[in-house]
Amino acid sequence: MSAAANALRQRSVGGRPSATGSPRQITSCPWCGSEIREQHLRVYEAPSDIGRCVTYCGDNLGRCDFSEAKAPKEGLPVMVVDEEIYRRPPALLIATVDKFAQMPWKGETQMLFAWKGPSLWSWTSAPPDCGSIEEQRMNELGELRPSQLIFTFGVGALVDLPNLSVIVLGLDDWDIRCCKEIEEDRLVAAVQKRLGAQMGRLYLPPIKQDSMDKDPAAPAVGVPVAPFPRWMRCPLCNTLATVESGVFKLIQDPYRPDRTQYVHQGCLKSVGSRAPSVLPVRFPPEEGFPGIRLVLLHSLAHALMRQIVLDCGYSAASIRERLYSRQPNEDGGPMAGILLYTAAADSEGTLGGLVELGEPLTLGRHLQQALESMRLCASDPLCADHRPDMLGRGIQGACCHACRFAPETSCERGNRYLDRSVLVNTFSARGTAFFD
Repeated sequence: MSAAANALRQRSVGGRPSATGSPRQITSCPWCGSEIREQHLRVYEAPSDIGRCVTYCGDNLGRCDFSEAKAPKEGLPVMVVDEEIYRRPPALLIATVDKFAQMPWKGETQMLFAWKGPSLWSWTSAPPDCGSIEEQRMNELGELRPSQLIFTFGVGALVDLPNLSVIVLGLDDWDIRCCKEIEEDRLVAAVQKRLGAQMGRLYLPPIKQDSMDKDPAAPAVGVPVAPFPRWMRCPLCNTLATVESGVFKLIQDPYRPDRTQYVHQGCLKSVGSRAPSVLPVRFPPEEGFPGIRLVLLHSLAHALMRQIVLDCGYSAASIRERLYSRQPNEDGGPMAGILLYTAAADSEGTLGGLVELGEPLTLGRHLQQALESMRLCASDPLCADHRPDMLGRGIQGACCHACRFAPETSCERGNRYLDRSVLVNTFSARGTAFFD
């Protein structure tokens, strides 16, 4: 920005063009055709001003919408200075070949083409309750492109890395001190018009600069994530523990973050000095029977998911469930609720049909049809006669693949603790139905 200001000063006093070139890259206004000269360019240097090199229309009478009289500090929607282009990536970029040649080693250039994205950082254990980002011990796990963070792996999304999977934490865990503010008043005004005045600022994702790679004391800059699932298992000795227990150690490669993985260094069955890599366990061991409240909610959630798939065009794997069940004597209880949401990363996740299904009339119709369809199963009477047994074929009652089982990625409990007879009467069970 300072080089552009110096170039304009030299030309204004009749000097020769500077070695860095001139910011006057447009000779006429594309809107009205007026000629643009050096005196129609203004450099507003930061931090005392907006930090932009603005090109105005050459209409000295101020009739053009992009003249200085009608669009102060806005001008034509073009950017001609590198610093401004890196800070506010444009929709259309016209550059020489040397800019493209800088992509392998210059992070700012990679950002223009969505190559350079935010890094994924995770605490080695549960995140601390206090302390600044410089004091927190974090590990880099990988990297995402900016477009992936916006459209595919947003808050709450599950990111599959080569050796483990992580879940993106909420915005309350993000440190906005490492995020650049989007200095675009018109964009902020448009978002406020849609969302409300409580939205005060817009920020870019926290992206680590290239200079931080050379500084070992640089703070952890990136998107905070947490390992998910939290349970891990050693494939050799079958040791089962959580990531917070300290049984498994996180091994990080500073030059290849994608090779970060958990290993079991104390494995008694390992051969040689190399510790075995541990495997994630999505469904942790149960601590006793969770209660009939959860069985009722779980069975109802599967009934609604099956009905939504049949009537609304979603695939079975694109809808997931979340159960909220607590007994009256538990902390935060009593609690009884279910959440159905689209979790597909492709176009099915943007259909928006679940919002319309929340209308009372529509939801009532689907609920009635879902309960009616649960009375019969293609595998009856075998399905209706099944009783839950810890030593049997499954921890579920009257439920099977023909009626209420969901894909493993959609079910929170691994298709366990399901029973049609707690909702409606079946062939073999009467008097236990909640809705009859």
